[in-house]
Amino acid sequence: MKLAFERYLKGNSNGSRSGKPRFKSLSRYQTFTFPQLKQDCLQGKHIKLPKLGWLKLIKHRPIPDGFKLKTASITRKADGYYLSLSIECEEVPNSNPDVDWSKAVGIEVGLKDFLTTSEGDTVSIPNCYRRAERKLKRLQRHVSRKKKGSNNPKKAVARLAKQHKKVADTRKDFHFKTSKWLLNNYDVVAHEDLNIKGLAKSRLSKSVNDAGWGNSCLFFQSKPKMLGC
Repeated sequence: MKLAFERYLKGNSNGSRSGKPRFKSLSRYQTFTFPQLKQDCLQGKHIKLPKLGWLKLIKHRPIPDGFKLKTASITRKADGYYLSLSIECEEVPNSNPDVDWSKAVGIEVGLKDFLTTSEGDTVSIPNCYRRAERKLKRLQRHVSRKKKGSNNPKKAVARLAKQHKKVADTRKDFHFKTSKWLLNNYDVVAHEDLNIKGLAKSRLSKSVNDAGWGNSCLFFQSKPKMLGC
């Protein structure tokens, strides 16, 4: 705490000052990471974590052969806790992709259709937030009407957070399936370079954020690129 106030008042060795210290509540932290794991910590549907012991989990996919466990991160979300494991393989093969340039396509995104290919195919935009907007407004009103200091506001916030997560998960699933469809049908995908942050501050901010172009695993690096599968 003393160091935080000194950096706020005087700054560090470079003269740059940090923000005002504030109370760090438990709800502020969503993720914590275990930087080291034992290789035998994962057994069946249980994992042994330092200082927590054995925990039960739902394993979505097995660890591939030849990979070692490196770190584990536990993230708290609206509907529960999620465990993310990072794995490492020392033998990384050299990638020599065989690209068929006859299977190249260009894509252009929009707000009426999520994307349009150079061959004329279109993918309709799901409008996940727009469809759930009425329900989100109703849940938000419930939060604002609850009396502070009781457990009712926490319950209302939890219901609102679950609905927001449902919208985000629906959008993420759509992005993944669209990207997979493109890479299954084409070897090279060329896209335009958009200033998404700038568009998100315009009059079309709600529609741009609802489309979530930057969240897709295919689109919009810092420079125009052609992506191969």
